[in-house]
Amino acid sequence: MGRALSRRYFVRLAGAGAAGTALVGLAGCGSAGSGSGSGLTVWDYYGPPDSIYGRALQDLYERYMKANPKISVDKRFVTFDEFNRLLLQSGAGGNLPDVALANAFDTGKFAKAGVAKNLSSRVEKWGKADTYFETSWGTTVWQGDNCALPHVADCYVLWYNVDHFREAGFEQPPQTWQQLGSMASKLSNGDRIGFAFSAVEGVQGATAWVIRFLAAGGDITKVASPAGEAALQQWVDLVKSGATSASVLEWIEEDTYNRFKAGKASMMLQSASYVNVLKEEAPNLNWTVALLPEDTQRASFLSAENLVITNGTQNADAAWDLVTYMQQPDVLKKYLPERNKLPARKDLAQDPLWTEDPVWSVFVEQLPTAWAPENEVAVNSSEIFTYVQEAIQVALSGSASVRQALGQAQRNIDEVMAA
Repeated sequence: MGRALSRRYFVRLAGAGAAGTALVGLAGCGSAGSGSGSGLTVWDYYGPPDSIYGRALQDLYERYMKANPKISVDKRFVTFDEFNRLLLQSGAGGNLPDVALANAFDTGKFAKAGVAKNLSSRVEKWGKADTYFETSWGTTVWQGDNCALPHVADCYVLWYNVDHFREAGFEQPPQTWQQLGSMASKLSNGDRIGFAFSAVEGVQGATAWVIRFLAAGGDITKVASPAGEAALQQWVDLVKSGATSASVLEWIEEDTYNRFKAGKASMMLQSASYVNVLKEEAPNLNWTVALLPEDTQRASFLSAENLVITNGTQNADAAWDLVTYMQQPDVLKKYLPERNKLPARKDLAQDPLWTEDPVWSVFVEQLPTAWAPENEVAVNSSEIFTYVQEAIQVALSGSASVRQALGQAQRNIDEVMAA
């Protein structure tokens, strides 16, 4: 993830995980018989119960147990770096938790490996699939079967410094990506840059570019394309013009946040993770958010987690009761503000809690445009994003031309998709 930890990831990378056994391949989003029992074990990577986000989740479980005194919920923290490996290994070793709170992009991976329980019949009886944003719900489906429920959602928007805009004579945020580049150049002044984003080595550093690429009409499996060249050339031009810094190659999202908070960046591309944090840490900073610019379309990037009931559960009915409880509107209206996240449910997103807030309402409006990989692209997304970020690294450093960088990325993506 880079040289520092973002607030978004620190609880995922701290602490230790559990040991597992050797990984084996399994097939399908399978089914397993449910047994009786009163205890549920849930794995997550939010942090231990005394951490910021771990506490919010633990509080939710405690409210559930108070309402359901015959059921106990045991929260188990596994670090983000270890989570996928240990869950897959535990599937092979027959030592799975009842529920896993997993990255949305990895749900298909767990379904393909036979870790995720097929929930299709339960979902059909539940009858609430249509209440969710299409992209969020799509991450829960593998080969036509429902293998999870959405937990929370998040997306990226454009954050900007109102005072900087007024000083430059800008009356509104950029409406197109071309306009963003021009405005970012004019906003740059001394050690202040016009636009900050993360391009650090690894998956996190690909996110901003993927958003720009999707706005140009790109298909993530076809990066060596006019859309890919337009997106990557703009990143190169931003650095060359001084509108952003070559240091973005080293910045994680925490770095972009810190520069924006200090008034050293006029705009940044960032998720909702920092909304309440920035209000607390920089109460005098005059900032707001706007929808991301358009190119051929307006696009954002989904950041989300799903609730997976595993094939190892002996308490399937109780596990289903827990995960559906966690998606009840009254539960989410208390929990989501504590987590600094958005609802994955369309109906809940229309609640005044979000629509009447000038900042949160922008995130809710942007959320339907948030993209997430599905099916085989989701299964291979970690590798695909890594190859994309490698292309960004070599193009921004001048080690290769935009076309050469994307050509190599395309060869790597073709290879992983064909495997």
